[in-house]
Amino acid sequence: MKGTRLQNGAPWFSRVPKSAVFVLLVALLANLVACKRKEIGIPFETLVQGEPQLLDNQDWNYVVHYERVDLMVATDPAEAQNIADRLSPERPGMRLKEIADVDYGEYLVVAAYFGTKPHGGFAITIEKITQAGHDVNVVVSTVEPTGGDTTVIHPIHAVKIKRADLPVKGHLVFRLWKEDEVVLTREHSVP
Repeated sequence: MKGTRLQNGAPWFSRVPKSAVFVLLVALLANLVACKRKEIGIPFETLVQGEPQLLDNQDWNYVVHYERVDLMVATDPAEAQNIADRLSPERPGMRLKEIADVDYGEYLVVAAYFGTKPHGGFAITIEKITQAGHDVNVVVSTVEPTGGDTTVIHPIHAVKIKRADLPVKGHLVFRLWKEDEVVLTREHSVP
């Protein structure tokens, strides 16, 4: 045990200045926090992509709103209906079967919406979803043609995520990224 105690019997670490110990503890704590906020990939499964088929849809006139990209989150059937209502503002109550039939006890739905578009060819794709702490990043790519068939479309990409795959739940901040830029932020509680 030679070298582990000072001559007066005190342990060797008693000579280390308290300020150095404090700095070391702060650095260790900061490292733990950084590890906890490490960004991880969240696996997802596509439910619907492109132009969704709304149930009970008949011939009727769309009201074209040239909307920008949007992000919607559903953690229960009522919120799933909000997504369908957003896609068919002219006929509230329409169902989007792929989203309505999800087991919301096990999954949540994230939908990237491209707005109402005046012709075909528009598309939106969720490329990846990551989480760092309470921040969920949804990265999308879009296709924006200059012309196409004259028909109104509602491009969407809706995916389901297992709740168990989210390392942190509760009050989450969802950020929609397009071309390395945050397009919008949505806050949502995920129990």
